[in-house]
Amino acid sequence: MNDIIISDLSVCQPADRLDRGYRYGTRRLIDYETEGFAGTMVYSGPGMGSEPLALPLNREGDTIASISGFTTSFSGMSAKVWLTI
Repeated sequence: MNDIIISDLSVCQPADRLDRGYRYGTRRLIDYETEGFAGTMVYSGPGMGSEPLALPLNREGDTIASISGFTTSFSGMSAKVWLTI
């Protein structure tokens, strides 16, 4: 099986929950680049009132998904991820 990296999270739905700024109720889109690839991540912090998003995988058949995330060591911060396939 070939690995597929989905690095552009700006395709998450619904699109009206995404923003390049800090609009309340949305998740912020932030462009990034690594040595291996570039993409757009989504960010939400305390007090942003962000609602859940869905990421279309556009795949059929057996699928294995893994999620990578990053968080800093700020006191009291946590990350929550729900995965439904």
